[in-house]
Amino acid sequence: MKLIKKYKIIIIFVLIFIIFNIPLPYYVDAPGGIENVNKNIKISGYDSKGSLNIVYVKEFNTNIPMILYSLLRKDYDIIKKTDVVLETESINDYEKRDKLLMDESISNAIYVAYTKANKKIEILDNKIYVLYNENKYSDLKVLDEIISINNDKVTSKEDIEKILKDTNENVKIQVINNKKKYVRNVKLTNDKKLGILISNIKKYNMEPNIKIDKDNNQSGPSGGLMIALYIYNKLTKDDITKGKKIVGTGTIETDGTVGEIGGVKYKLKSAVKSKADLFLVPQGDNCKEVNKLIKKEGYNIKIKCVSTFDEVLGYLRSAN
Repeated sequence: MKLIKKYKIIIIFVLIFIIFNIPLPYYVDAPGGIENVNKNIKISGYDSKGSLNIVYVKEFNTNIPMILYSLLRKDYDIIKKTDVVLETESINDYEKRDKLLMDESISNAIYVAYTKANKKIEILDNKIYVLYNENKYSDLKVLDEIISINNDKVTSKEDIEKILKDTNENVKIQVINNKKKYVRNVKLTNDKKLGILISNIKKYNMEPNIKIDKDNNQSGPSGGLMIALYIYNKLTKDDITKGKKIVGTGTIETDGTVGEIGGVKYKLKSAVKSKADLFLVPQGDNCKEVNKLIKKEGYNIKIKCVSTFDEVLGYLRSAN
């Protein structure tokens, strides 16, 4: 009898281990909260009376208890990993891709802010990374830094287009990945493309200098707009916050274009919960979804849908 009891205890412990430790092929997305942009950015300049805040989504890896808990929460959604991880990439590639997108977003935000504030900014380094490979005849990997194509140096997207225009259907690409050099073989698509998505990340010399401490728990490009606004506000005398708590989301391109993001419904809820005075959201489907949710849930929050950095500045300067 004692032996049977011991086996039962062992079986129970094994089952508990499986329940709490075996990962499932799902993510759980939920409202994450807001964070003042000044937390991770150090730059000399003007102070503001209000605040500019990034809003984020929490994404959990799942086990059985997490799935059960999520089913009881109205604001938690269970999502198949295959719905967010692209067909030809691994989960590890997906996570790397999101980190790379965040780096590009920060790079773009710095450029936009300094340019719009008429401050000195010069490009010191321009790196091209593979964000996603959809060409089955290519062995390029996520996070490959493209150095050259057929021995022609690559320092920009334009370089790639120029080289491929006059090349054969097969190319050899020198890359650096994890500090090691490789030569990748690529068969071009019918329209003479590599069949990849790329990320263009620049390093700058600027005055005043800036230091950004990246949070390892954050990823993705959706903080770009708010980072650009914060840096701009530090560099210019007029305080665009006017003492308000401003929460926002949206990607940013070097020309100031504001792009749409994922998880806007979670971000809206976080903005409402934090009692933000204003929620900035990209035009398009994001804007439509937010307006629909505000009407459905009866949220009391002021929103502004925007498509460019200049539009945001114009609105904030004229707002009461």
